[in-house]
Amino acid sequence: VLVGQSYGGMIVSGAADAEPSPIKALVYVDAYVPASGDSVWSLTTPRFRDMFVAGAKGDGLNCAPPPNLDPRCRPHPMAAFLQ
Repeated sequence: VLVGQSYGGMIVSGAADAEPSPIKALVYVDAYVPASGDSVWSLTTPRFRDMFVAGAKGDGLNCAPPPNLDPRCRPHPMAAFLQ
């Protein structure tokens, strides 16, 4: 059983697509649930797209987490949102 939360829905879907035989179930917890060819960018709202772009203003490559999140949060590559 694979469980994905938020962006993790993309990860568990990709893992299940790459190696489906050992996986019995996918569980999506407040997560993106992609169909073939979907990206986070295509599935999310304009509000979140604006947040991603604003977060990438530092270097244009990585989306910094909003300042109100846990300080252990790290930047996320913008390319992962677009692919």
